[in-house]
Amino acid sequence: MTIYSYGLLKTKKGHSLDLRSFLIDLITQSRVELGCTRFDLHQSIEDEELFVLVEEWEDEYWLQRHRKQAYMKNFLTHSRPLLTEKAIFWLTERLN
Repeated sequence: MTIYSYGLLKTKKGHSLDLRSFLIDLITQSRVELGCTRFDLHQSIEDEELFVLVEEWEDEYWLQRHRKQAYMKNFLTHSRPLLTEKAIFWLTERLN
């Protein structure tokens, strides 16, 4: 079953370019992973410090494998100090 993951990240004032750089690196590496069919980054038009990740994985196995990658752990470590609060992620399945 295809898994969709959405992430909401809010940076501290003045750190949006730093986080954006980390996110672009994360996306570049994630998109070449087996099982990844989509990995997109969006930035709010109204609030430049708000980012949304949109991911699509072939199934739960590939998503869990992605989460264990060294570059993913590195991203989490380096991005946390830039965020106003812990990032919010949720998984969905397509209904139609």
